[in-house]
Amino acid sequence: MTLNDQEIKHLTQAKLKQKIKQNKGWYFITLVQDLPNNRPYGFTLYDEPFVLLRTKNGGLVCYILLLDDEAKIPNDASVKACPVVEKEGMIWFWRGNGEEVDENLIPTMSNLEPLLED
Repeated sequence: MTLNDQEIKHLTQAKLKQKIKQNKGWYFITLVQDLPNNRPYGFTLYDEPFVLLRTKNGGLVCYILLLDDEAKIPNDASVKACPVVEKEGMIWFWRGNGEEVDENLIPTMSNLEPLLED
């Protein structure tokens, strides 16, 4: 489901968050060159906090931080891992169930080039 600008304007923040949770897919995080080498990279997607980490063997791991009702990290905090892919110098993560992941759905520059031509 794709939302147009008019629909987005009429959605409340809560409804927009719900739409995003329902819309599974790949989301761009950052360029590889902008990723810090020796520390976590924090970001948000529609007010949900995420953290991206590079493992000792060079792999990438992305976690959703599950906060309490006051948007604070509780003492018994938990995290949920998201699949991460590095492709064409960009880092993407999958928002949805892990078993539905299809790396072929990640946009590539060759897919976008026709859209950029006059």
